[in-house]
Amino acid sequence: MKKHWLSLAIASFGLTLIFNPVAASADPEVFEASGATPADIQTAVDAFRNFLGPNNGPVPSETFHARARVAAVVEAVDAMLTL
Repeated sequence: MKKHWLSLAIASFGLTLIFNPVAASADPEVFEASGATPADIQTAVDAFRNFLGPNNGPVPSETFHARARVAAVVEAVDAMLTL
């Protein structure tokens, strides 16, 4: 029964983030560049990368460990809620 409440809370939070009208109404960020060589557009490419933030894509060997950490956190939260 309590697992259902946790799932409902997580789903509600996710839907709130997805359908947040403030984030949806933000003006789009546009990056434009042109040039004959890659060096001509490098400034725009760097600006786009900085806008996106650090590369946090998983290294293939770390994928399992990341999932294991998430599973451990979910189990800890579930244990706290069942007290």
